[in-house]
Amino acid sequence: MLLAFMLASAPGSLSATGLQDVGNPSSASDPERIIHTANARPGIYYLDYGGSAYRFDPAVYPVDGGIRFFGWSELNTASGAYNWPRFDDWLAERKALGLGTGIMITTYDGSGSGDIRSTPNFVIKTPDAVLPATAKECTNAACTTFGPEYPHYVNYWKAARYNAGFDYSPHDYVWNLTGNTAVIPNPPADPDSIASGYAAQLGGADSATDTLWHNDERIPAMPAGISPTQTVYVTARVHIATTDPNPNDHLYVEIWDTSNNKLGGTQLDINNLSHANNTWKSYTFDVSSFATERSVRVAFRSVTDAANPTTFYVDAVTLNVRHLIPKYWGAAYSNAYKTFINALGARYKTNTDLQFVAMGTGVYGENQPTQSDNYPDSHFDHVVSNAGLTQQGWIDYVNFVTDSYAAAFNLVPGQGPNRHLLLQYSPVYKSVDEREKTTDYAASRAVGLSANFLAPDWTQAYRSDGDGQYDPIRKYYNQVPIAFESYPSDLCSPVLAYWALIGGVEKHADYIRADISLIRNWSDGSLTENAPFYDWAGQYLGKTVQNAPQVWTVMREHRNPTRLNCRPGGLYYATGGGMWPQLGNFNYWLYQVDGIPGGRTVPETNDKGADSRYARNPSNSSAYWPLSGLGACPTNISYRTDLYGVDYPCYSEPYNPDLPPLLTSAHLADYTKWYEPRNFLTSGKEAYIVRRTDQNSDPAKDNPFMFFMIDDGYMDPVLNQVYKATIRVKYFDIGADKWSLKYHSQGATSEKTAGVITKTDTKLRKEAVFTITDGKFANGLTGGADFYLDSRDPTTNTNDGNEWVHMVEVEKLDAQNPPTPTPTVTPTATQTPTPTVTPTATPSTGIVEGKAFHDINSNGSMDAGEPGLAGAVLALKQSGAEVYTATSDASGLFRFPTVAPGQYQLIEKSPPPGYLHNTSFGPIFFVNANQTLSGDFFNVGHQPAPTPTATSTATPTATSTATPTATPTATSTATPTATFTPTPEKRKVYLPIVLVSPF
Repeated sequence: MLLAFMLASAPGSLSATGLQDVGNPSSASDPERIIHTANARPGIYYLDYGGSAYRFDPAVYPVDGGIRFFGWSELNTASGAYNWPRFDDWLAERKALGLGTGIMITTYDGSGSGDIRSTPNFVIKTPDAVLPATAKECTNAACTTFGPEYPHYVNYWKAARYNAGFDYSPHDYVWNLTGNTAVIPNPPADPDSIASGYAAQLGGADSATDTLWHNDERIPAMPAGISPTQTVYVTARVHIATTDPNPNDHLYVEIWDTSNNKLGGTQLDINNLSHANNTWKSYTFDVSSFATERSVRVAFRSVTDAANPTTFYVDAVTLNVRHLIPKYWGAAYSNAYKTFINALGARYKTNTDLQFVAMGTGVYGENQPTQSDNYPDSHFDHVVSNAGLTQQGWIDYVNFVTDSYAAAFNLVPGQGPNRHLLLQYSPVYKSVDEREKTTDYAASRAVGLSANFLAPDWTQAYRSDGDGQYDPIRKYYNQVPIAFESYPSDLCSPVLAYWALIGGVEKHADYIRADISLIRNWSDGSLTENAPFYDWAGQYLGKTVQNAPQVWTVMREHRNPTRLNCRPGGLYYATGGGMWPQLGNFNYWLYQVDGIPGGRTVPETNDKGADSRYARNPSNSSAYWPLSGLGACPTNISYRTDLYGVDYPCYSEPYNPDLPPLLTSAHLADYTKWYEPRNFLTSGKEAYIVRRTDQNSDPAKDNPFMFFMIDDGYMDPVLNQVYKATIRVKYFDIGADKWSLKYHSQGATSEKTAGVITKTDTKLRKEAVFTITDGKFANGLTGGADFYLDSRDPTTNTNDGNEWVHMVEVEKLDAQNPPTPTPTVTPTATQTPTPTVTPTATPSTGIVEGKAFHDINSNGSMDAGEPGLAGAVLALKQSGAEVYTATSDASGLFRFPTVAPGQYQLIEKSPPPGYLHNTSFGPIFFVNANQTLSGDFFNVGHQPAPTPTATSTATPTATSTATPTATPTATSTATPTATFTPTPEKRKVYLPIVLVSPF
């Protein structure tokens, strides 16, 4: 086993032939976290926006809890007044569902998501607590020079969900219509293209009154003395179609309260002659004097006379509010916020229904004071900078917030907070230098770290200055809670979601926050393709090396170009310089080691877009991307040599067409579609990156092995125990050669063969399962390995073909002290000779047993209360031929008592009477002599056969009991056998040992 080490002490002189992917190993001792909160529940937490629509049963969906975003203003309604019942009711509702809970506090939500409204009105009105925002426009293409600043307003209805242009579906969404009002698809054309798509239509009938109003919108307070005085205004695009020569028809534009009472009088009176007939015109009106610090409705009301009715069309409505930004560092704002934090902590620090609090620092609760993204209406750092906020001032404020929460949630002096607290550290204000300073301080106060952005690959991951995205996690994961979050805009493909979740788990996260649409289909409530990945990830969250259910390594490599997410600009192509990627595998306390002689592996992919022979710029058809590849590509990029060694290789031609495809042939024909993740095939996700052995006829270049080391914290060699373990190898069945697995054993011969696998060149991903009963795993093999894959022919030890591996898992089943040898007694010459005792022969065969059962909850596992079924006929097949059969008894038990060593497939020949044939069952495994194989891996579940209707025939059709073929057909999916499809009402359990990967 590998005695893992802290990377901070890794020598800078490591070569790239050292440990493969030491980017995040643990210390073997892996101390328990210093946070021990009552009832802490790590896991998958969905983004919960309250109400019945967000009540999700953890028995149906792979979720452990919900996280609710609360604005400071929601809970702190006035100075000294708190709306705790709003919080308490939500806690109680989620507890009743069996869910854990977490919250995120926001104080400011930027110009696109509610701006200052998360700050309480009483704070906004406090002198020197907020800053009126100004905007500036870029004056050059690089956006390095700007024009003069001007007052900035936030259009509260800019987002599509506010449906201000009637183009959201349904098209009357959030609008209320009476009379003849309608939303129509083909209004008169607007030559200025301001009005487009759908529009509202009012009037058009004699003596009619029609109304149209938008749902309530809350307008915040405004600070005294703000300049200019206009703080709220409305705009609308209006079209008039009339035949009336007199101004008799009217469209009134008004502001209503939540009871439809008009506020401030009629704002606009547009009659049928107000502007040219059959034309569009924009109207604006100021409502600053009466619309602030309340919820309002924008309303349109048409009134026509008895003849020649006018039709009015309305589109492109905007509600614009003066943009305010907190003056975070000022005493007025920071003191008010600290008072709220103290009240929150006093009430909830002992509430065991609350698992964690994500602390709000800046915009969206994260560590930046304003938006700084490179898109319109988002350059506002100048506002706080001009007002005096320096980089050090921002660091001081973030640490002040950390201090305030840590103190408020402290119960015992000298200990950490009594609830998990999380600093959302990913973004920065002026420089990434802030990241280390704020996370170091948070960890010193026992406050956790939330990187938030969950991605399948990342640049700026581990930097030499310690300011990389994942550097704080590597530094503190075994001391404080760690969290990520995931959104469909980032993980729009199951391929990206799959790899992102593996990456989050290998960083030893405690919490993963997920938009529920990644797990649940809104259309019918069924599970998404991503749901099994979240279910798989949940079992590892919050675990240490001592209590991990199993350890694993997923073969992986950094890719150039890098797909960070699905957003515009999410595909990043490096031409050199400072990439600072995470290189190598994703390791969860199991390490694949390239540095042992004969064990250097080669990464490959099913993605042409990562291969220099094919990669091209999708936005420029004439430009090839010759620096593409896997690893440290291009060769002059920056990366942490203290973690990955010097001269880390770049593999520039990694595409392998024999791997299961990532794209359809149609997509492969159009290189621009290689980079669109929504095109990716789910079945090809495991081959997105793999590693293979590298056989070569030149002995100096021959690498037929793949070596593995188990973390000593998981299996401790010092204890000198006998370990029973299961090793699972998820590999690709390319070629018709053989490979074997060899391990460090307790026997007289330290190296033993766990089994031999014969491939059949199906090109599918398969899984080999090896059960070991005499493991030592004490670094006793070549190079200190615990076990290794030998790709050579096991009989001749000659090269017969490479092996392609996706994932290797080790599960510790049992550990016992080795038996103490009985001393040998030498008889004296005068003693009566001791009778010779004939030793009991060691069995030369193994046993395979399992149960046939009624799988009531359709989860693929035999759970408590699920009865065994008699009469199922099972068979063991070898090389396609049936060699043993057995029938289940009254308890459902079937047993093959004398199985010769070798590789077998277990199939069901016929089902129990009254039950459907389980044709998807067919695990492949290796049987050793003197070994009993049993457990859920060998249990076969069944569903009752349908009750025949009156019109059905007595004889079933020929297809009702079809016998499965021994080899998957060409139409098989990427797994060698199928699995039961879970019904939407039941949560699929992916944890048992099964042949098919849990992904």
